[in-house]
Amino acid sequence: MQVVWIKHSLFYKLFEETNNKLPLETGGMLLGYKDVYNNIVISDLIGPGPNAVHKKYSFIPDGEYQQNELTRIYFESSRITTYLGDWHSHPYENSYMSWRDKKTLKKIAKTKSAREPNPIFIIIGTKTNEAKCWKYNKDTFECIESLEIKVYE
Repeated sequence: MQVVWIKHSLFYKLFEETNNKLPLETGGMLLGYKDVYNNIVISDLIGPGPNAVHKKYSFIPDGEYQQNELTRIYFESSRITTYLGDWHSHPYENSYMSWRDKKTLKKIAKTKSAREPNPIFIIIGTKTNEAKCWKYNKDTFECIESLEIKVYE
């Protein structure tokens, strides 16, 4: 079974950004790589960006900022750290995928420039103060596969 690994400091940043924007949604990009066992290792995050739009039930990232950051990190890592997917918050809700989340994940999977046919989505639910990771499965065209998140030091 595929696992998602994330450093404690990065995991903390997800919750910190979420709490800083309450009661509005926020989010960003998940960056990293797949290890030799095909597990996902999140090694970096990109926040929403200075021109992001935060609303009660939606979030629109600052795409230009995120793309510039992704390009910078990709080249600084000698092309190892790549785009894995997105994360966002559900203020005062659970960390389950909404219909809009599923639609977004499917759109990411079909976007050739994303170069990730099986993107992941981490949702931070503040109602239960938990994070869940969801993955799009290009073989079944479903985005309901939940992956275990393991936090390490």
